[in-house]
Amino acid sequence: MARTQWERSTLFLQAATYGRGRKLLDRVRHDLGEDIAHMDPATLSVHGASHLRAAIFAARASDASAAQEHLDAAADAARLLGEDANHYGLEFGPDNVAIHRLGVAVETNDAPEVIRLTRTTRLPSTVAPVRAGYWYIDAAKGLLDHGQCEFWTRAPLRTGG
Repeated sequence: MARTQWERSTLFLQAATYGRGRKLLDRVRHDLGEDIAHMDPATLSVHGASHLRAAIFAARASDASAAQEHLDAAADAARLLGEDANHYGLEFGPDNVAIHRLGVAVETNDAPEVIRLTRTTRLPSTVAPVRAGYWYIDAAKGLLDHGQCEFWTRAPLRTGG
């Protein structure tokens, strides 16, 4: 049920009704519980993914502080999970948190963070192409917004094959 509600939040994202989307995701996490130390991996993935989506809602609503809190909570869940996983098709884990950190930095127009993240983040080749695509799109937008065109002449952005 929580995964279905997470999917439903996409409608609020598309309609730019960020407050309603955040409330829905708050309910999802409330229903799952906040004791992440005792969650099974699948529940932890849904919990973490709901924080990532809430971070984007908060960033688009110009609430950078709340966005950062959600990113940090998602990072805590990802650390407990230990690695990227694909429970319920969410592909939640440390790499997805990194992808969303960049997305939030772009949405909140945080140029120093965009530059830092594009210089330090290297996505492994195991990241799904659609997820990596979001990162590259955000990297391009964020860097170009801040006049950082030389970025694209540097080393590869992914590790591995």
